[in-house]
Amino acid sequence: MRIRSLRLPEVREVGDSFAPDCVSLVSLELPELKEAGDFFAFRCHSLVSLKLPELKEAGNYFAYYCTSLTNLELPELKKAEYYFAYRCTSLSNLTLPKLEKVGSSFALNCPLLSKEAIPTCVSDR
Repeated sequence: MRIRSLRLPEVREVGDSFAPDCVSLVSLELPELKEAGDFFAFRCHSLVSLKLPELKEAGNYFAYYCTSLTNLELPELKKAEYYFAYRCTSLSNLTLPKLEKVGSSFALNCPLLSKEAIPTCVSDR
């Protein structure tokens, strides 16, 4: 059985390796999630929709190589570790109004993402 959509309405924190290599996952929604460990949605090539409105901290390799993801809106995100949204080749919209701290290789190899979409706190771009 292949899971195409996953909604976990009461989950507030996930550890490392949450939904890695989920090739059939198209939609992932965790409306109460505050903290995501390393390798969250790692190499989920079919992932189009990622809804995490309360996320405040993202670990290393967050949404890494999610080639179908076009829009990433994380209104509460304050901290993103290394390789955040790396190689998301379809990503054209990035909204992170509260982002304060980032690791290296932030949104690299995202050819559709404009320089204006990259938050000012990112120093390696």
